[in-house]
Amino acid sequence: IVAGAQRLLVKGGELIFYGPFSRNGKMTEGNRRFSADLRRRDGRWGVRDIEHDLVPLASNSGLSLDKTVQMPKNNLLLVFVKV
Repeated sequence: IVAGAQRLLVKGGELIFYGPFSRNGKMTEGNRRFSADLRRRDGRWGVRDIEHDLVPLASNSGLSLDKTVQMPKNNLLLVFVKV
């Protein structure tokens, strides 16, 4: 998704993610259980960390985290912008 956004977005274009995320390795207990369940199903799956996983990946693709919005049920809305 991030590589596609790098190719397709114009400068200032937005890539938006919605869902559960950890922040600097910390997450709610419910999201921790959800992530563990996903990883049991497939080791490549699981709740991703904003600072450790997504920001570096996005940065390497010319995207910058612009907004983080708290949403219901411990979810977040992340807005990355192509710089």
